[in-house]
Amino acid sequence: MLSVILPASNEETYIGPCLTALFASTPVPGGAEVIVVANGCRDATAALAAPQALYASATPHIPRAKSPITRTYARFWQDLPFAKSTAPGYGLFAVNTAGRARWGQFPTIISDDTFVRLQFLPHERIQTPAQYDWPMIEGFAALTRVRRRQNAGVAEIARLYPGLLDREGKAPLPKTTLITLALRDPIGFCTYAAVSLAVRLGKTKGWTRGR
Repeated sequence: MLSVILPASNEETYIGPCLTALFASTPVPGGAEVIVVANGCRDATAALAAPQALYASATPHIPRAKSPITRTYARFWQDLPFAKSTAPGYGLFAVNTAGRARWGQFPTIISDDTFVRLQFLPHERIQTPAQYDWPMIEGFAALTRVRRRQNAGVAEIARLYPGLLDREGKAPLPKTTLITLALRDPIGFCTYAAVSLAVRLGKTKGWTRGR
């Protein structure tokens, strides 16, 4: 087994990202261990280092959809901050024992995957290079119903667990960036905007799962 020793002194700001990067490294045969040596720390370095709760997800891959609408929607969606965030966790995620101890029974809510992800701060989320397929649902009406479910799930969490969404940690989407994305992919932007508008106007009734 490989042993990695990290000397640390008052490193509470850096120890989390450092360990996240280390645990995201390519595995070695026989496994590895990390030993953090907290040297005269007067801050939370030791508490943050052990035992560390972790949330992990593989790298999602969206296969080519049959529907042109879904293809253009997916193309634009993949450039948005949430899709580009580390370990977004849609479709597949895992937590370690320390992480699972952060909540008891799963709540009866729409977006339980969002609930789990937000139990962890951004530096506690790890994305592995291994890929998994996450196909998007086909067609405009189905996309609208799925987006309605997703929006309802986020709104439910905001209502039931005030402050939990503050842990999201995704990059903001300034108007300048949105304009740049729209100019780069106008068809994708119009498709994404049309689905968003349909959700708000409620033209397609009900909501559905994405699979």
